[in-house]
Amino acid sequence: MISRLWLVVVGAALVAAACGDTAETIQVAPATTLNVALPSRPAQSTQELQGIALTAVAEGLDRPVAISSAAGDDRVFVVEQGGRVRIVRNGELVEPPFLKIESLVGSEELEQGMLDIAFHPEFMSNGRFFVSYTDVAGDSKVVEYSADPTSDVADLDVGRVILAIDQPHKWHNGGQLRFGPDGYLWISFGDGGGIEDMYGNGQRSDTLLGTLVRLDVNYRDPYSIPPDNPFLDEAGAPEVWAYGLRNPWRFAIDATDGLVYIADVGQATFEEIDVIPLDGGGANFGWPVFEGAECFVPQEVTDAGGSVQCIDSGFAAPILTYHHRRGCAIIGGPVYRGQEIPELWGHYLYGDWCRGWLKSFRYEDGEVTAEADWSDDVGELGPLLSIGADSQGEIYLGFGSGTIYRVEAAR
Repeated sequence: MISRLWLVVVGAALVAAACGDTAETIQVAPATTLNVALPSRPAQSTQELQGIALTAVAEGLDRPVAISSAAGDDRVFVVEQGGRVRIVRNGELVEPPFLKIESLVGSEELEQGMLDIAFHPEFMSNGRFFVSYTDVAGDSKVVEYSADPTSDVADLDVGRVILAIDQPHKWHNGGQLRFGPDGYLWISFGDGGGIEDMYGNGQRSDTLLGTLVRLDVNYRDPYSIPPDNPFLDEAGAPEVWAYGLRNPWRFAIDATDGLVYIADVGQATFEEIDVIPLDGGGANFGWPVFEGAECFVPQEVTDAGGSVQCIDSGFAAPILTYHHRRGCAIIGGPVYRGQEIPELWGHYLYGDWCRGWLKSFRYEDGEVTAEADWSDDVGELGPLLSIGADSQGEIYLGFGSGTIYRVEAAR
């Protein structure tokens, strides 16, 4: 049990951003560069790929909603929604848990709980990592902890809140965390829940709800703003990188191609995948004016007969959508950068929570290509909760049954 949780007083910039006001003083970080070792492309196999095979590596987990790793670390970290982080090493579940904070986490509702973990790019030397969860009041927290990189148990006495956001509803919390090749911490938040963006956050860039946030956690306490964040010098929250999202439950940053993939959970009819370049800050993905590529909340009278239709005001259109006849909630994964399945190199993986299927595609020159459906290989394993990767880029799947599988090539 945590003996103390040092709450950081989030300054005027955060308070103003969360409330929709422009901060008077913004702590801007100096420009930074991070020397990221990009993975090397694997050699093609001499045997034809017949499909994929799943190998169980851990069982008995409680709602494994996220799978992550630290650069240079051979362990796989699995986030349990109730408030624990477990380690899988060499196909075995390590005891005790790496992190255990159930008393701080509120997970009674389907989309609440501990949602993700991200390791600082220099975790193996500084031991810093971050978790995202909803607390017992239902509000979002991003908290930093530390660990001896050689230990399988984190230090619970040094937790500090980096970001705290009031959540108006029990749904659409988002909650993904990832460090980009820029060295910044990226975070996704849903629009606050409810029906049809009832809180009006979708088309606001001055709130952190319904956005992709980008922070520098290296220079000031608790954070500073990257100097190229798009709303630094204009109306909007300086933390925001992109907005117009409904519930970006999962996103992926692919350093090799310099792209950000966002799997945004839809409302009534469509699920969608959005892609922007790492230098594409300021994008508006159109929710709730559009759901997927279809008009959802009409806003303009566009003809003499008075019909009310949507007007595309420069929204970033999704690169792929699918109808709720094929699923109900998209589960985004990473771009494959492993060595074991060369045929999947550079392909983005995604699935669906309700149907449990797994698919992939290659996004190249602005086009979706090489679409593949791996559902027959996956079989009927129940709700798909998570798709993640280890430090070598190999893929793992987490299911509602509590089992984690490693994706391997079938030849």
